[in-house]
Amino acid sequence: MNKWSYDLPHITDKQKEILKLIHKFRFLNRIQIQTLMKHKDYKRINVWLKDLVGKDYLSRIYERKIPLNIKPAVYFLAPTGVRFSNAFADTETNHKLYREKQRSEEFRNKCILLANFYIDTQQKTEQLNVLNYFKTKQQLEIYDDIIKPYPDGLISLKAPPIVVYNYLTKKNKLTTTLRKIKKHQNNNENWVYYLELINEKAPRFYLRYRVKQYFEYADSKKLNKRTFVLFILPNDLTQKFLLKFIEKEFEDALFELNIKFAATTTDLFQNNGLFAGIWTGIQRQ
Repeated sequence: MNKWSYDLPHITDKQKEILKLIHKFRFLNRIQIQTLMKHKDYKRINVWLKDLVGKDYLSRIYERKIPLNIKPAVYFLAPTGVRFSNAFADTETNHKLYREKQRSEEFRNKCILLANFYIDTQQKTEQLNVLNYFKTKQQLEIYDDIIKPYPDGLISLKAPPIVVYNYLTKKNKLTTTLRKIKKHQNNNENWVYYLELINEKAPRFYLRYRVKQYFEYADSKKLNKRTFVLFILPNDLTQKFLLKFIEKEFEDALFELNIKFAATTTDLFQNNGLFAGIWTGIQRQ
């Protein structure tokens, strides 16, 4: 721990855990924090959060007007919280966290959506122990070999999602599922997913540019054949446009690419997550 951190106001280990979660996702609401900590007592969570706000570790956004006041408060790192996070994160990339209060509602909603996706993925894979890691953009900034700008998330699984899907829909029993997962593990097979959350205002030239970036990235890196880019798009029209463009890029490509693309809409993604038949995939034929 850095020397200056000893001067920070005292907090408990559980409160430190809260700060690390918020550092990972940037913005979290109380329900998400409680769920991620697997804590049954929401009153205790509220006590910890109130204390963290009082000590300037956290700031919160809360609407007092009806009917918005039924939404849980959203928390983000305050200046003392950023100082605390400097002890375990890169100080240069952390500097932007001092401007969290200026972030748009759209940005905050993206962070909340990503956290919900992580919770859903974690809960659905917990019994199977199939999740290697789930990294957010904030955690990727220490890596040099990841595509830039960084994706919104990076996920690694020990088995393809269809194995989890078949278990969740009771098409396969637990013993059958675990046997399949073990087979993939014995072969050192991992499935990697780059997550791109695209907002409604994103212009089409950005989508074309981003796809081309992934093509160049796949050409320059030795990616395995189980690498996917998942685009979560605002509507069906944008999805059709993007998939058609990706298909054309594959047709024009002069080289083999170990990368696949899949897309869905924000609404379907929010309601179903990764392990559902909501994805339209495309790859080189």
